[in-house]
Amino acid sequence: MFMQTYCRNSKKRELRSLSKSGVKPPHSIWRCLRAARMVVLVAAGVLGLFAASAEEGESNESEATHRVAATSTESIESNESKAQHSSAATSTESSEHELPQDIGVAIEPPSVSVTINLINKLVERGILEKGDAEDLVRQARAEAEVARAQIQADVFATAQVAVQRAVDEQLLAEQLPEASEGDVRVSHIPAPVRRQLKEDIKAELREERRIAAAHVNFGPGVPMGEKRTIYDSSLEPYRGGGGGGDLPSDAELLASFGYGMGLPGWVSRLNLNADLRVRYEAIFMSDTNDSTGAFPDFNAINTGAPYDITGYQFAPQLNSNQDRQRFRIRARAGLNMDLQDGWSLGFRMATGNDGSPVSTNQTLGATGGFSKYSLWLDRAYLQYAPWDDKDKKLKFTAGRFANPYFTTNLVWDDNVNFDGLGVSGHWRVLPSLRPFFAASFSPVYNTALNFPANQPEKYKSDDKWLAAIQLGTDWAFADKWNLKAAVGYYHFENIEGKLSSPFVPLSASDAGDTDNSRPMFAQKGNTYRPIRNIKPDPANNFGHTNQWQYYGLATKFQELTFTGRIDYNGFEPVQVSLVSEFVANLAWNRDEINKVAVNNRKEVGTYAYGDYDGYGYGWLGRLEVGHPKPDKRGNWKAYFEYRWLGSDATVDGFADSTFGLGGTNMQGFTVGASYTLSPNVNVNARWMASDNITGPKFSTGIFQFDLSGEF
Repeated sequence: MFMQTYCRNSKKRELRSLSKSGVKPPHSIWRCLRAARMVVLVAAGVLGLFAASAEEGESNESEATHRVAATSTESIESNESKAQHSSAATSTESSEHELPQDIGVAIEPPSVSVTINLINKLVERGILEKGDAEDLVRQARAEAEVARAQIQADVFATAQVAVQRAVDEQLLAEQLPEASEGDVRVSHIPAPVRRQLKEDIKAELREERRIAAAHVNFGPGVPMGEKRTIYDSSLEPYRGGGGGGDLPSDAELLASFGYGMGLPGWVSRLNLNADLRVRYEAIFMSDTNDSTGAFPDFNAINTGAPYDITGYQFAPQLNSNQDRQRFRIRARAGLNMDLQDGWSLGFRMATGNDGSPVSTNQTLGATGGFSKYSLWLDRAYLQYAPWDDKDKKLKFTAGRFANPYFTTNLVWDDNVNFDGLGVSGHWRVLPSLRPFFAASFSPVYNTALNFPANQPEKYKSDDKWLAAIQLGTDWAFADKWNLKAAVGYYHFENIEGKLSSPFVPLSASDAGDTDNSRPMFAQKGNTYRPIRNIKPDPANNFGHTNQWQYYGLATKFQELTFTGRIDYNGFEPVQVSLVSEFVANLAWNRDEINKVAVNNRKEVGTYAYGDYDGYGYGWLGRLEVGHPKPDKRGNWKAYFEYRWLGSDATVDGFADSTFGLGGTNMQGFTVGASYTLSPNVNVNARWMASDNITGPKFSTGIFQFDLSGEF
């Protein structure tokens, strides 16, 4: 305080002297330094008294205190010597005007001599009047003095920090225990200095990224000679994690540097994602499989021309006796855009042999001759999320969106996306308990506007709908244990096949009024029924010809599911998990199905079948051991799964498309393992063995090897 007051008063006196006489004043800054030197000497004396007092105390503390005091005194004496040396140098009126190096600030007061000489030359040449020149000279000298005063103030602050640091070190030394050989001395950095260092580092990093943005090639789409970048990985070690806010996020940097990169600000709110999987698949058929024509392909029948059951040709058949192998790829690319205020939208494109809802696999060579493959719109949605964090979340979605339910692939294949409207959310009611919910309303099939196309009188709509809801909870019920469980209900409306009004089709193109009740996509396993009520007539030889038939599902579907997962993390980073799911079709009725079923009947002899023998429930159990996420090189996971899925427990068109070649009416196991080659690349291998539950024998063995990459 003494030093600050003295220096401030000294500065005022010098400025007054300057304004009165116009003579260059002595450097008052050195007076301030001499005052600082006096304060340092006083502090050294105080520290010496502390050391002497401590010497009279306990012997073990005396030695440590003496060492610290001696160190502080040496430092102060050294600074004193340097300050005296600088003061002496200053008294010679050196034109350099530099402070001692140990202070860390160099005074470079603005020179007015060049300005005054320039003004004199302008007066001599008659360009500037003498009165105006005098005003300019006074103004230049005043500005120079203000600059000198600011530099002096900076030096005063530096001297105060040095004095305070010496006092702090001495006070800290008095509280320290006796030093030992392994002790490390750490210098105290005052809070203002720490803040300044922090700001300097942040500024340097921003500048480095700005420079990187001008020198990294953004890609082939940029005109020649221009450079673009979004992210410089070399700066990753310095990037903040978002919690402390030490450094801006990549999105913030992108937004702030967008002007320098020629990118609009909305790019920072755009998220791109893509993945690619290359698969080798080998399919092995059992030698004992039925190959007499017992496996009609109902999907091929229903998506093509109706099948004439009185003809001399087999209906389209599933392969049951020949092994196959194939290479397949799955490529998906999407984007998510933050529209701000809780709104967002998303798109995703994907490969696929066709419009199947359960597969985005494209078989290589399927069309021959290296021909190109198709891309399909896999997702397109608009979403509003008023709350979106780990403790409270609520989002509304419209369009085509990802499955919002907690489920396995027993009921829903991993690739199924939902159309329509959806809502989901969770809220944390206790630190260890977080309930969640999801609901949706989806069109499963919408009647074509001009159905039937070849008749002037149109049939009424026969739309199909799905209304679904799920309630569950996420519960950390014990240390290293977590349970996630949910109950769901899926109500399909009009999904079952319906018998048409009596009519006489004269050709395969004649439509029945319930043709739309047949499924537009199916795999295999469900029980089917004929849906055309064809009248015997002379035109069809009284039922012996032209029996063009379509097939619909023989039962309604109202599915109740129970899904659970238990995780144990007592072997971290390895996690042990048990996953299970049970499904029951509440609308399933054996007697009603038996009246109309054309498949899934008991074999009672060669080419002879008895009553309906299907089931309306199914279950799955899965054990997983390994790292929960494939996000680090060397991470692995092994798993074993067993399932038993009755023929009419769920709609076969939406069930797993891989196990047993897809669908229902199967039992068997899966064993597999995955390994992470890099944070974004992994390999997976698995073996699946399955058998039919009812009906003719159909057993398969499938081996798959996948190489996948994503970003």
